[in-house]
Amino acid sequence: MAGSLLTAAPGHASVKPLTVGECNSCSCSHQNLDGRTGYLTATAVVRGGPEGACSYVSNEQNHPYMVYYCYVVNKYGNTWTYGRVSSGGGYIYGWVWDGHLSGDGSNKPCNE
Repeated sequence: MAGSLLTAAPGHASVKPLTVGECNSCSCSHQNLDGRTGYLTATAVVRGGPEGACSYVSNEQNHPYMVYYCYVVNKYGNTWTYGRVSSGGGYIYGWVWDGHLSGDGSNKPCNE
């Protein structure tokens, strides 16, 4: 019996596995597919890609709001959301680990 394997992540009903080229470490495509607003639940680092080794963008505190665009599953199996974070009267864009986001981040995969 053949079938495809779907993996479940907290807050994500089913996650389509990423293919080579959709997300390669720190360079990962994204688009605004979600539009829901949430907030950072802890002091969190916003990164240039969806893993801890990716470039530092900002360290956000005091639970800033974030407009969720979409999420990916990185090569370690962790979900990260890309979006726009309110920061000191302006906005920054980047990736945040879903464990630091309300509602577990975006519910729209970037490769949808």
